[in-house]
Amino acid sequence: MIAAAARPSSFRRRGNVALFFGVFLLYMLSTSREDTYADARPIWDVAESIVYNQSITVPRLWPPDLPRGADGKIYAASPLFPSLTQVPGVALRRALSALLPRTAGLSKPLCARLSTSFLAALTVVMFFGLARRLGASAASAAITTGMLVVGTTFWVYARYPYSEILQAFCFTGLFAQLLKTRATPSAGNAAILGLWAGFLVDAKYTYVLVVPGAALYLLLYLRGNWRDVGRVALWATGPMCAALSIILFYNKARWGAYFTTGYRVTSVPVFEERVLVGLWGLFLSPGKSVFLYSPPLLLVLPAIGRLWRRWRAVFWALVATVVPSVLLNAKLIYWSGDYAWGPRYLVFAVPVLMLPVCLLIDDVLALAAGWRRRAAVATLGAVLLAGFCVQGLGNAFYWDHYIRIAKEARVRWLGQPDVSGVYTPMFGGTVCGACFEDIHPIAWLPPFQPIAGHFWLLRHAPFGDDWVKAEADAAWHRYTRLRLNIAESYSRTLGRVDFWLLDYVGDTRAVGITMLVLMSLGALGSARAFTKEVRRAAVASAGGVAAGVSPPV
Repeated sequence: MIAAAARPSSFRRRGNVALFFGVFLLYMLSTSREDTYADARPIWDVAESIVYNQSITVPRLWPPDLPRGADGKIYAASPLFPSLTQVPGVALRRALSALLPRTAGLSKPLCARLSTSFLAALTVVMFFGLARRLGASAASAAITTGMLVVGTTFWVYARYPYSEILQAFCFTGLFAQLLKTRATPSAGNAAILGLWAGFLVDAKYTYVLVVPGAALYLLLYLRGNWRDVGRVALWATGPMCAALSIILFYNKARWGAYFTTGYRVTSVPVFEERVLVGLWGLFLSPGKSVFLYSPPLLLVLPAIGRLWRRWRAVFWALVATVVPSVLLNAKLIYWSGDYAWGPRYLVFAVPVLMLPVCLLIDDVLALAAGWRRRAAVATLGAVLLAGFCVQGLGNAFYWDHYIRIAKEARVRWLGQPDVSGVYTPMFGGTVCGACFEDIHPIAWLPPFQPIAGHFWLLRHAPFGDDWVKAEADAAWHRYTRLRLNIAESYSRTLGRVDFWLLDYVGDTRAVGITMLVLMSLGALGSARAFTKEVRRAAVASAGGVAAGVSPPV
């Protein structure tokens, strides 16, 4: 990989440590108060079973049609790796419950977010380091990193114990190592690449499609040098298989067979959507477009030409690794990933997709003073502000609350759809979860757009407004004069602004405020230290090698 511009030798050590703690503390400081729900519940349940019972059984079936294990016990369908990342949080909660019994009921939300905040911070550090190694200036890498941290759905998902952040962590690690192995196809780099590939599939089985894409990428770039090709293949395969063995032994322990995952993909036609429809939904639908939920990704569009001219190897790496997974997700009849905030199945790619933005920002910083520079800076600021506001709305409430309101309003207005033919399991006989019948208003109908819905909800729920007052200015009144009774679902949101400190009341308030102050001071101190290192790097670059983007990778 082309060496980046000169920078102080202490930057990587001090700057990256400061960046890690700043992001980790920011995400923990702003984290959720909600319990573990839906797909996050079995992940946490397995971790609890490991810590408390030295077992992998769970107390409840999820999804409801999941078969029992070979021994008749209940097991989670989700992979083991996400649960293993939650083990430290469960162990910490167990210790806190013994030391501070008063906070036993309050510690779970924070402990359940330790791993996601930790892994999110590591991913951000990897992103910043990769941008710098590719040749982005310290300033553009830092600005783009800030956009990733507070302007994309990365922030929202760092607040919940789902596996999306783990997937993004593993994918970013694999992507960075893929570029490193292409540049230096050594045995050590290949072995690390194999581990990242194994861990990525451990995080979610469908990422097995990334492996042949990465292999083809290396084969094309190393073609003609068959000794390097053989070395990479040999040294990557062993570590990857070792990491993947986790899946086989976990399958054997649960279902009695190494290649039985527990997912009923043969009885449910989950990959029946047309690819173009799925892509339309993921990128352009009014309710789920990734550009609506992560506005900084809009900057990738004008940066694509720069990416092709300057970082062509990065362009092809994105095509080889991101595209297969996106196409597979587009084939899902549940491409929206609901219940979720935005397109959940694209979170894994958000960090690497932000890389081209570094090129755009470097060009903006290189503009001479004048109206063009002011306009460009204003545009960047507007995009960042939009992203920050969208994530703020997403963080204000757990996404289920508004989705339930939208579904209830849709039934009152448009009628109850016939769900008797759905392929997914039913909950309580009437709710089919992520099926089209329940979710189509969230994805396709502007009156139920979730971002606007959260903004509407934020104007009423925190202030105790009853459903009659709140419903009076709901978005659907652009289309109908009907008063839609949303009393049942709206009542869930009263007093449920999603901020962990709000649960610390009475004799636990002092504990909560103390944690808030300490995390705030730590985050501010880390941000200051990181900014200082960025400035030092910029000065060193200006005094040595000319600032800007390095030659094409």
